[in-house]
Amino acid sequence: MSVTNGAAPESRGGPQPYPPARRDDTLDVYHGTVVPDPYRWLEDDADPDTRAWLAAQEALAGAYLQRLPERARFHQRLTELWNHARRGAPERRSDLLVFHHNDGLQAQPVLYRQRDGAEAEVLLDPNRLSDAGTTALVTTSLSRDGTLLAYSLSEAGSDWQRVHVLRTSNGESLPDEVRWCKFTGLAWDHTGDGFYYARYPAPGE
Repeated sequence: MSVTNGAAPESRGGPQPYPPARRDDTLDVYHGTVVPDPYRWLEDDADPDTRAWLAAQEALAGAYLQRLPERARFHQRLTELWNHARRGAPERRSDLLVFHHNDGLQAQPVLYRQRDGAEAEVLLDPNRLSDAGTTALVTTSLSRDGTLLAYSLSEAGSDWQRVHVLRTSNGESLPDEVRWCKFTGLAWDHTGDGFYYARYPAPGE
């Protein structure tokens, strides 16, 4: 199996065709200039056609990569290099510290809380939120008094995020949820009554 000049991967059975991507008649007109955008449908990662196309692409790439003789060696070496504990910079409110920690090969770093003079405790472990460990904790923000934490989650590498809130004293999740966020920061106001964020309109809004 080989790849040359951008051609599709080849196997002993011959070249493997890439999954076709349909072209439609979507277009925009900017100041009188017509700009076709035939692949815009691929921007909707929830569309069944987009998901089917991505699955076919993944299957093609996976079949090729599994046959590479160097794959196992690279996997072993990268595992050795990544297998070390690492900690993020802490955020402090009064006597409370909140920080990220990965013990080595965890898919996602875990969020800990620690009071002065006490042992660190798990506040939020995103590895427990999905079987494959693909739910990522993207952004966090503590209220000024440290009692509330706003945080956003991303599923399976998606740019879309959902924002949630929990109590730092016991990890209790509050019913608040903000959907359709992307590339957003989170910042509490000085009263702790709410936080600022950025979001897109939901489909159909």
